[in-house]
Amino acid sequence: MSYKAFQVGDKVRVVSKTSPYHGLIGVVRSVDETGMVPEPVRSHHVELEGVQTAVPSDKSIVTFRYEELELVSSARE
Repeated sequence: MSYKAFQVGDKVRVVSKTSPYHGLIGVVRSVDETGMVPEPVRSHHVELEGVQTAVPSDKSIVTFRYEELELVSSARE
């Protein structure tokens, strides 16, 4: 079975209305997968454009679930 996930390098937009990052665009830098009940949970680590986090070494990496993001452009293009 194929589960939904963005790939590293994909450009995405934050679409979660409850996120303080709603509307911002970034690039998927890594994807983690946990659990399998009933399907895996994937965490997408996105480097957002124009955002600085409290920890400078983290750059602007923020974690999102698949449904909180939409594809802007694919890394495969």
